[in-house]
Amino acid sequence: MRHPGVFAAAASISGDCDFELCYGGEMLAAARGLAKYGGDVRAFLEEFERTHDLGGDGHAILDVVAMSACYSPNPDSPLGFDLPMDLEYAERRVDVFERWRAFDPLVACEHHADALRSLELLHVECGRADEFNLQFGARRLVRRLRELGIPCRHEEHAGGHRGIDERYEIVLPLLAERLTT
Repeated sequence: MRHPGVFAAAASISGDCDFELCYGGEMLAAARGLAKYGGDVRAFLEEFERTHDLGGDGHAILDVVAMSACYSPNPDSPLGFDLPMDLEYAERRVDVFERWRAFDPLVACEHHADALRSLELLHVECGRADEFNLQFGARRLVRRLRELGIPCRHEEHAGGHRGIDERYEIVLPLLAERLTT
């Protein structure tokens, strides 16, 4: 979307989409899990480095921390990023979450519609049993793409978010075919 003319084809296999939908619950679980550490992200990360334990809310904490580093970096923050929620009340920090949403394909597609229309192939897929609810985000994205007149191919498979390596064996040849013509 951000580099039209560089890529002729793109595919999303269980890609994050509709960030409120896929991260909303994760933010709540992360706030709940960080309470054990007094809201200290660094303390969680130090324990994770020692134990590699993602039990309980650990996965949600790591997910939100990683996405924060990606979508809301802040060199003035002690950890180099801003969390998208207040840890005491788990309320959305609107200013930070809006920075995240700028990267949400559901939002970004509107700002980059012409670039997306120039693709020879745009493939969006997800499993109908995706544990992060990404199937609903993919459906919403495809609906929005079509409303914007952006051609796309949409598939859903029976799987979830994990154990879908065979999907790459199906999608990569589609990309390769478009990239070599």
